[in-house]
Amino acid sequence: MKRDPTRLTDYVVKVSLQDRKDVGNEVEEYVVTPQIRKDIDNIIDGFLESRQRRPSDVCSWISGFFFGSGKSHFLKIIGYVLANKEIELSNTDVVGAAEYFCKKHDLEYGPILSKELKTRSIFINLLG
Repeated sequence: MKRDPTRLTDYVVKVSLQDRKDVGNEVEEYVVTPQIRKDIDNIIDGFLESRQRRPSDVCSWISGFFFGSGKSHFLKIIGYVLANKEIELSNTDVVGAAEYFCKKHDLEYGPILSKELKTRSIFINLLG
């Protein structure tokens, strides 16, 4: 997919943006590096494991050293995928985020996240 590199984009990730077209753009344009792929696999594996038994680690810690290192963006994408949020793609197709993202990045979790589970993502800002 080609996009104009000179177009205006938000440089700060905002959880408050919930429009399915805006969310669709974020999901479509998210770049999955090998390290991000590994982190996504770890988080989703742990999430799915919790369906059968309570795992020893029930939380995931997302850390980075610098402002702008991608922590919030990563968290927002994970939230969309786990909740299979309805998104509108640039071609105007409306799909679930899990179904689209997993297919695009060759992740095996798509059918489970989009059909078997009903998950709600809640984002909380802990910085009063």
